[in-house]
Amino acid sequence: MRYAASIDEQGNRSVKHLAPRLAVAVAWSTIAISAVIAGSPEEDFRAGLSAFNGGDFAKAMRLWQPLADRNDARSQAGIGFMYHRGLGSKPTTSRRHSGCARPPSKARPRVN
Repeated sequence: MRYAASIDEQGNRSVKHLAPRLAVAVAWSTIAISAVIAGSPEEDFRAGLSAFNGGDFAKAMRLWQPLADRNDARSQAGIGFMYHRGLGSKPTTSRRHSGCARPPSKARPRVN
């Protein structure tokens, strides 16, 4: 046999051509399967909505956050509502903003 990539005496192609083609086929298959598994933004939003309606606010937050980061308005609105109601996140120890002014302190301000 003169060339490794040539056809042998029986008319079969060399295995050297098979390996690169097989690698490309595996790469494309991996990409296609990962796209199917990841789910569409619509499916992710609906899964988050289902979690929200079921009371699993942490799961809804986890599903909606990547969508909100990609400017999905419905997910942003859902997250905003959950923050407004204090759902899906741990309460902070700092004072929450209630929209009201701070009560006056007992000390009188100094006038110069």
